[in-house]
Parts: sequence; C-alpha cells; structure tokens
Amino acid sequence: MKINKKLLLYILANVVLAGMMVAHTAMFISKLGADSLANEQRKFENSVDVINHQVTFYMDGSSRTVREWGMLCEGKNWTYQEIAENVGDINSDERVTVMVLSADTLAGLTEDENSNEQDADFQGIYTLERELSQFRSTALPGDVCITSTFPHMISGEQCIAFATMISAENDEGTVEDTYLMRVEPIEILEDNWFFNSNYPTVQVSIINSFGDYILRAPEMDNSNFYEFLNSCGMTNHDQF
Repeated sequence: MKINKKLLLYILANVVLAGMMVAHTAMFISKLGADSLANEQRKFENSVDVINHQVTFYMDGSSRTVREWGMLCEGKNWTYQEIAENVGDINSDERVTVMVLSADTLAGLTEDENSNEQDADFQGIYTLERELSQFRSTALPGDVCITSTFPHMISGEQCIAFATMISAENDEGTVEDTYLMRVEPIEILEDNWFFNSNYPTVQVSIINSFGDYILRAPEMDNSNFYEFLNSCGMTNHDQF
C-alpha cells in the first residue's frame, strides 16, 4: 500500500497540534485550580482576620473595664467586702460577677445572682492557680490577665476572668496583693463572635500562652491545645 506523504504529514501535524492543545488545556486547568485554591485561601484568611478583630475588640473592652475598676480601688486599702460592694455598684452587666481573691490563697469574696457577697475559694483549680501565679510574678500596674475557662463556684457555668492586681485589706487588717476579677460566662464571648458560615466544619478555639482553652472547639477534646498537637504528632510547640 502506497502511503501519501502529504496526508501523513498532515495527520502528524494535527496530532502534534492536538497534543499541544491538550497540554495547554491541562496547564490552564491546573492554573485555574491553583488560582481557585489561592482565592479560597485568601477568603479563609480574611474570615480568620474578622474573627480575630471581633474577639480582640471584646477582650479589650472587658480588660479596660477591670483596669478601671482597679484604678478605683488602688490606694484606698479597702477591705474585700468594700471592694466587692463599690465595684458591684458600678457593674452594669448582671451576667458579670465581681470577685476579690487573695493572691496567696485564692480565697476571698464573690457575688451571687442577687449581688450578695459570698465566700469564694479557688484553691485546687490547677490551671487558674498557674495562670494567676504567673501573672502575679510579672504584672505591672494596670496589667490584665485573661484566664482560661473554669466553673463558676455559684452557678457552675463555664466562665473566664479578666484579672488585675490591686492591694486590699484582709480579715486580719493586713494589706496584701489581691486579684480583682471580672468574671464572665463564656456565652458572652460566644455572643461576640461568629465564623464564616461557608466553613461549617472548621474548628476554631481561643487559647492562652499556656495552651489552655479560653474557648474550646467541640472536637478539640484534649485537656489543652498542646496535648491536642501531641495527639496529631506535632510535638514541636516552639513554632506556635
């Protein structure tokens, strides 16, 4: 059978052209996929930035409030009860509890739901003891510590505290270092943020420098964030 050289060249040219078109299409699809992925990444990062601003705004507000409470008390050498009464009078949010605790014993006073003073004692709550002790060792006037969650001793609901250091007179008449704390149920924080509904499966938590949870995502069931990382095989925590 005689082969038509012109036809053969024509066929080969079209095969090469088709191959080039397929390669170009594959490159275009790959670039489109990369662009789409980069676009989704930017959207996700923007959503994280939004929630970061929401949480920062909320926490700055509560920190500023407890700092102002501390300025009201400082220099007056009030007793624990006088602090609870005077600060309680200017606390405008009924969901918020004022607590006054000895920095040495974590015992003191808190309010109940009727603004009556009750004895408080948080000895034995390890994470709270550790966080406040570390804060005390480095705190400057006006500094505020935001704790991880702990159970409210009266209501039992999960709370966080905004704490500042002041001086107060204890029952023996001795002036000592004291934690003045604005204690808020975690639902207030939950009411002050939202995450983009386009990412329904994303797990978002807020942690402090100890890795303890200020707000815990449902699927992060380890005792703290660093243990969660360990369970995922990520043992180098310095990068975080």
